[in-house]
Amino acid sequence: MQIMEFDQLLNGLNEDRKANLYIYGVGRRGKTIISILQKMNFVISGVIDRRFEKIIGTYMNIPIVSVDCLSENDYVLVTPSEKDEILAYLSSKRILGVAYTDESVFLMDVLYRLGEYVNEPLNINNPDILNRKYEEMRNKKIKVYYMWCSRVGELIYRFMIMSRELADKKDYIVIPLLQENESICNKELLNIMGRYINIIKKSDIAFYIFLSLYHPEVFSLENANYFDSYSSDIRLSDTSINFKKPFIQLNDDELRLSEDLFTKLGIKRDYVCVFSRDRKYQENLGTLSEDDINSTDFRNSSIRLYDLLVEYLHHNGIDVVRVGSDVDHEYVNPYVIDFAYRHYNQLLDLYVQRNCRYWIGNGSGANLIPMLFGKSVIRVNIAYLVDMAFATVYKKDEIYSCKLYYLESQKRYLNLCEILSLNLKDKDVSRYKYKYGISIIDNSPEDILELYKEAVERFEGRWKPSLLELRLEEKYWKILNSFLEKYRFVRPFAKLETDKTLEYCIPTIPIGMSFLKRYSFLLEVSENDSIAL
Repeated sequence: MQIMEFDQLLNGLNEDRKANLYIYGVGRRGKTIISILQKMNFVISGVIDRRFEKIIGTYMNIPIVSVDCLSENDYVLVTPSEKDEILAYLSSKRILGVAYTDESVFLMDVLYRLGEYVNEPLNINNPDILNRKYEEMRNKKIKVYYMWCSRVGELIYRFMIMSRELADKKDYIVIPLLQENESICNKELLNIMGRYINIIKKSDIAFYIFLSLYHPEVFSLENANYFDSYSSDIRLSDTSINFKKPFIQLNDDELRLSEDLFTKLGIKRDYVCVFSRDRKYQENLGTLSEDDINSTDFRNSSIRLYDLLVEYLHHNGIDVVRVGSDVDHEYVNPYVIDFAYRHYNQLLDLYVQRNCRYWIGNGSGANLIPMLFGKSVIRVNIAYLVDMAFATVYKKDEIYSCKLYYLESQKRYLNLCEILSLNLKDKDVSRYKYKYGISIIDNSPEDILELYKEAVERFEGRWKPSLLELRLEEKYWKILNSFLEKYRFVRPFAKLETDKTLEYCIPTIPIGMSFLKRYSFLLEVSENDSIAL
C-alpha cells in the first residue's frame, strides 16, 4: 500500500480509469470531499465506515461497503482526523494507495460553494487553459488568507483593515469564508470588494481550485491563514481612514442597474436612512443557537421609535427609507419606504445607502455600509459602551446616544462611569436584569428626534453650543479620558493589561448634548466611581 498526497491520488485516478475510489469516513470532511469529487466528475465506488454493519443502504447515493471489499485496483481517501490509526488499519490491505485530507478540504469546499453562485460548470478536468494560466505564475508562491464574511459588519471591518495592510503586497489571495448554510451577508458587496483586494472572484474560482489540487507549491490551502484583524498593526480610527471620502465605488453597470431599480421605489426628494436592529437577521443565518441570539437582544430596539423623527422629516421635505435585511416586521408608516421589508435587493441596498443624506440607527455592523460611501452616521440606543464588537468603528465626526441603565434596588439610573465599569466587569448584558436587577431602557422618540436635529447642525457646521452645552461636553470628555487612563486604554482597540485575551473599544465620538441635558445624571460621577454589585 502506498501512502500518497491528495493530488497524487487524483492524478492516479485520472491516469488509470480502471481504478476505483473509496472514501473512508462519513463525517463532515467525508461529506465535503464527496461533494467536491462528484463535481469534478470522479466516480466514487463506495464509502467505508467501521460502523458499516449498523448502516444499511447508501450514503449520499453511494453504496456503503465493508473494508474487506477493497482490492488491488482501489484507492482509498481517508477523511477522519484520526488518520494515523486508520492508515495503520489499512496497511495490511492490498490496494493501490491511500491518501488523507486535512482542513484545507474545508476551504476547498468554500471555493466550490462560491463556484455554485457562478451557475457554470467548473472545468477542472479540462485543464489546458488552466495549465497555460499556471505557467504564467509558476514562479510565485501565493500567500493565502481566508476572511469571515457571513455578516456585513465583519466583512466590511476586515475588508477595510486588509485593504490597507495588504495594499503593497502582490502575491496574496483572500478566500471569503461562508457559513455552512452558504449564507453570505451581501454577495454584491463582496464582488465590489474584489476590485480593491485580491478576493477570489467568480471567474477565477476554477483556476484556484485547480492550483490547490495540482500545484500546491504555488497555492496551498493547507497553509492558509485566517486574517485576524485584531492582530493587525493597523487599527480603524479617525486617524487611519478618511471616512469622509467614499471607500469603494460602484461601476457604471452597477450604477445603471441600481438607478433603474431605485426609480421604482418612488423616492423623489432627499432622504434619510433609518435602521433598527432586531432578531430576524441572526435567526436567518441559521448557525446561531437560541442562547446566542438571546444574548444580544439588549442591542435590539423597536423601529417605531423613529415615528416622531419620520413625521418631522416628512414635514421638512425629506423622505425616510428603512434599511436592513431580514427584518421582523414591516414598518407601517405612510411616510416611510420600507426597503428592508418589501424591496430588498443586495445591489440596491448599497446604492440606497450610498445616496442617502444621513443614516441613523442602533449598534450593528450595518452602520458600516454608509461609512463605506463617506456618509455621516447618527448612532442611537448604543447599549454596550465597552464595545467588544470588532465590527464597530467610531469616528469623532459622528454622534451617538446610549441606552440607560436603571438599578431597581436603589431606584436610580447608573452614571456613565458605573455603566462603563459594569460593562468591563461583566460583558453579559443580556443577564443584567436577572443578575443585578438592572433594566436597559431604550431612547425615547423625543431623544432620537432631538439628537438628529443636533447632529445635522453639527455635520453642516451650524451648531452653536450654549455655555451649558460646552460645560457638559467638557465634563463628558474629562470623565471619558479619565476612565481610559484608569483602565489603561491607550487608544481604541488597545488591550487591557489585566487581561491579554480581550480587546475593548470605548466610543470616542461625541455624545449628543441634547441627550446629556436631558439625562445629566450620566455625568454625576465621583473621582473613584464604579458600581459594586
